[in-house]
Amino acid sequence: MRRILTLLVIGMLVMIGSTTLVLGEDDTSNTPNRAPKAPILVQEKTGMKEETYKCTFYSIDPDGDQVYYYISWKKIDEDIKLCEPDEPVRPWYGPFDSGEEMTKDHTFMETGTYKVTLIAKDIYNKVGPATEITVTYKKVKMFQLPIFIQLLEKFPIINSILKYIYKL
Repeated sequence: MRRILTLLVIGMLVMIGSTTLVLGEDDTSNTPNRAPKAPILVQEKTGMKEETYKCTFYSIDPDGDQVYYYISWKKIDEDIKLCEPDEPVRPWYGPFDSGEEMTKDHTFMETGTYKVTLIAKDIYNKVGPATEITVTYKKVKMFQLPIFIQLLEKFPIINSILKYIYKL
């Protein structure tokens, strides 16, 4: 009788142990990796004199993973259709901590309207949605008359007034 009782207790412990083991596996199941949120633009500045555009942005990863950032500057032109390969090579910057700001600037080579695309991906290559903004760059042309330049050199206050008027 004692032997049967011992076997019964051992059997119950094995069953309880295996049940606990199964429940433990279910409790620790991995949740799928989630993509970072679309980048949020914090600040943008245009420096017409330097012909540069500077923007600061960040993205939050819901899992707290580190993120990489991709930024694209494409000129929008109605007459020319740009073709891209299916899998373009993207320069990713990072990794950055989730929520950490990144500042990137771009120097314009010609006037026009540009589409700026910001994308974030986590360290496990899960890509989030893109943020797109449109930037218009107009180059300010100064007079190239020698007499005008001589006047500006002789009277620097005129140069200051023109800079104030045209916000250079």
